Amino acid sequence: MGGFFKGITSPIAGVSFVNATLFFTYNQCLDAIKSIRKSVPTDQYGTLPLDVYFIAGGLTGIPLSFVEGPVELVKSKMQVMTTNDGKMTTFKCAQMIAKDHGIRGVYQGLGATLMRNIPANAFYLLSFVSHLNCKRFTN
Repeated sequence: MGGFFKGITSPIAGVSFVNATLFFTYNQCLDAIKSIRKSVPTDQYGTLPLDVYFIAGGLTGIPLSFVEGPVELVKSKMQVMTTNDGKMTTFKCAQMIAKDHGIRGVYQGLGATLMRNIPANAFYLLSFVSHLNCKRFTN
């Protein structure tokens, strides 16, 4: 049963940082787009055009990848690694990656993470805002 949960500590520890980065960066991107596009039209409820939410969501995927990438790397390594004593911890695994490969090693697979996160967050956050708007209009 121990192998079933192997590598779960990294995502559990990292999920708060990932979510904090996601929503903080998303709000910063929305503010930046509004300041760049001086006259972003809004409707009577203050809702922005859907393309603004989509672009902000996609831009959010870039910094998010720098937080989420190392978390996922450690999780993946933990699922396939063992030590001689069988007691590989998340911290030991992260230490080994950094020791063996340096800071670049921590960001192995960053390109793939970016390719996944940019479109995924664009659609995720667009649907998130659309859902919130639908709830607001139906209540």
